[in-house]
This record gives sequence, structure tokens and C-alpha cells, in this order.
Amino acid sequence: MKNILTFGYRKEIADICEDKGFKLVVLLDAWDDVDQLPSPKQNETRILTKNNTSMEDVLSALIENEETNFDAVYSAHESFVVNASFLSSVFTKSKGFPMTLIRFRDKQLQKDFIRSEYRTASSRKISVQNKKRELDAVGFPSVVKPLSGSGAEHTHVVHDVSGLEKILQHHAHNTNLPQQLIVEDYVKGEEWHINGWMQESVLEFVTVSRYLKPCIETKNGWMNSSITYRPEENEALYQEARVFVEGTLRTLELNDGVFHMELFRDEEGFVFGECGARVGGYPVPSVIKAMFDVDLHEIAMTFALGEQVLTVEAASSFYYGETDLPPLASNKAILPDEKELYQIPGVERVEYNWNPGSDLPDPTKSTTSSTGSLMVKGTSVEDVEKTLEEALLKFKGLT
Repeated sequence: MKNILTFGYRKEIADICEDKGFKLVVLLDAWDDVDQLPSPKQNETRILTKNNTSMEDVLSALIENEETNFDAVYSAHESFVVNASFLSSVFTKSKGFPMTLIRFRDKQLQKDFIRSEYRTASSRKISVQNKKRELDAVGFPSVVKPLSGSGAEHTHVVHDVSGLEKILQHHAHNTNLPQQLIVEDYVKGEEWHINGWMQESVLEFVTVSRYLKPCIETKNGWMNSSITYRPEENEALYQEARVFVEGTLRTLELNDGVFHMELFRDEEGFVFGECGARVGGYPVPSVIKAMFDVDLHEIAMTFALGEQVLTVEAASSFYYGETDLPPLASNKAILPDEKELYQIPGVERVEYNWNPGSDLPDPTKSTTSSTGSLMVKGTSVEDVEKTLEEALLKFKGLT
């Protein structure tokens, strides 16, 4: 039996380990909201730590619980990818690569690595407590966001120095907020996300998806949504993506592992946004599973075990799309019956992750905050976009 250590609970990981007969040890802290988690499976052990970001706390908790023998250390959560790499070097035969993975957390570092070869926005790192901040060279409009953030949390568009200073001062006065920020030029054009994996420095699998509006528009009330394109009918697009993505990932030295890359695209081609060495956030893996029958979490687990991933051809008979679902009018409102939405042709899945009575989600604060998600399929981009719009309108009408 293989022993797997993971940071934080993820149902997908628990299911994979149960199906494969792996023993799963899950590191939990207050961030996981332990009381809301389902009961552990028979093959699952949960260890509560004071703080999963502290290696001392984690090591002490593992030793105290006599859990120090692992075949893989894995994190589906972006914040712990580097931590998992360190522990992989400690507990397993697989060598971790924290010096590589930090490039996929530090947004300024990754841009600096590729800037000489690939297009990316002009940017600079700012420490909010530094009183000698030089902002004269910052262009506007700009996007300001955490250096190692996720989900567009604490992300803002600023149009002048006073607007930027206001955000910096707010973070400086609230030390629980990110203290390291990145300010980058606002990039016009369509926003895309590309997912897949590298193996032995070769791009083995890739999917190309376009956001219906840039993610920053969620700050204005837009629900995050995207369409994944069929490789068979978009060969030129996929070839363009392959060349750009494989080149940037080789420069960043991601030799083996999954990735989720955010890019912009204009008349000159792709512009690098940012990239994580992890599985894309939900519902990205669900769409890829439905469209290509590929489980990205299982692929990532295979890499964590140091095993070879079999070559998979990206092929699908349909285009797929997904959209987050907006918050209801009040936390006492009743969620619509999923059957009402399934009546719309093309709707493949409706999933709620909010429970009536709990705090309402706020998608303007983070793209990870929503009532749920909805997935559709169709025979063309236009077909999928139309179905997404119809389903979203019906959901709003039912609430």
C-alpha cells in the first residue's frame, strides 16, 4: 500500500486514494474549516496542525502522530505546493524541486525569468511597509495584486498614483493582508487559460480555454466563465498555444508536472500572465475530465509518486463551457432545483457549493467564491456560449 501525504482536504484526492487503495494522511489547520468536512474514509488519517504554512508545526505534528513514512507528498492547494516539495525531499525517495516551484508562486520572479524571450506585462514588486516606494515609473492603468496570491483575491485595477497609494496604505495598516504586492501594466485583449502537463521537458498534454471576459471583470459583478476549444477544429490555435506554453515552461524549468497558465491574446499572439505548477481551480479539472476523460488530479498524483505518465491524446467531440453561479438575494433563500436547469439542452452538470443559512459568497472578492458552477457542452463555441447565457439567466430567474 502506498502512503500519500497531502496539505488540506480535497474530495478529489480522497476519492483517488480510496479507489487505488492508498493510505491518505491529510494535514489540516483552521483554514480547512474542519467541522464542515465529511467524515474520514477508512483509508484516511487526519492530522490537525497549528499552521500548515509552518514547516516546524507540520513536522512536529507528523512526528507526534508517528506518520513519517510516505511515498508521495502532494498539495492540490496552491499555497502549499512549495511546502509539499520540501517535505517530499524529507520523507520520500522523490527529490523535491522547491527552487523551481517557487517560480510558480512568486509572480514577479516568473515574469523576470521569461521576460527576455516571451511577451509579458511590465511589472515590479512592492513591499507595502517600505516607506521609500518609487512609483514614478509605474504606468497606468495598472493591476495590483498579491505577489503569491490566487483567485484574483486582493486584486485591483488602479488608474493613477493616488489610487495605488490608497491600496498600498490599506495593506500597510492591515498586516493580516498580503504585504508583498506586484504592480503590472494592464493588458488589453482576450484572457485565456491553458492546462496540461510537462513530462521530461516536453508538453505532453494541453487544453486551450478562453474566458468570456477577463477575470478582473469579476470585480464588476461578472461571473467567471470560460469555453474550452476542441483541438480537432482549432489546430492553428493549439499549435500557437503549444509553442508558447512549452517554451515558457522550459524557461521556468518545469520538467515534470501539471500546470495552469493564464494568458492574454491580442493581434500579435499570446502574452504571458501567470502560471501555477498545480491543477487549475475548480471547475477546470471537471471540464477536462468530461471533455477528454483525463483526471488532472490523478496525473498530478502520479508525478508526485515519481512515476511515468502515459501519453494521452487530447480529443473531444464537443466544446465545453462552464460558469460560476452568482450569490442569492439572501442567505435564507432557497437554491433552485437542479432539475430546472437540466431541462436546458446542453447542460451537463449543476453543482452547488453553498448551503442556505451560511454567509453569502462574494465573487467580487475572489473567483473561488460562488454559489456553485454549471457546465455545458455544444457543437460550437457559439452554441456553448448561448447555452451558458441561457442557463445563467434561468438560474437568476429562479432565485
